[in-house]
Amino acid sequence: MRASTYLSVLAGCGVATACSITTGVKTTFYGVPDNDPAGSDAIAFSCGPRGFHAGGTGTFSDPLTFASKQGSSYAQCEIVYAPYLKKYIRNEDICAACSEYLHQKGC
Repeated sequence: MRASTYLSVLAGCGVATACSITTGVKTTFYGVPDNDPAGSDAIAFSCGPRGFHAGGTGTFSDPLTFASKQGSSYAQCEIVYAPYLKKYIRNEDICAACSEYLHQKGC
């Protein structure tokens, strides 16, 4: 399934000091089988009290985990709002499949 969404980038600790809109973002849903390495809930970055484990409820204080390709415009542990999900998400993992997909497309 392909879906496009807009992500509002929030900066600061609980206060939006700057906001921008990112368009053309491909949103996919991944689970334990898609994780890199596969078969665990381990994530690449420790961004809070969960340590190196995916999770969250989607609030600003407890955002869901999202993964992005290496070298993306999202900073490690950056929190963004995903209107499609109506949830806050934090960049806590690397999407190896995203990097491979873009490489195959010549991006």
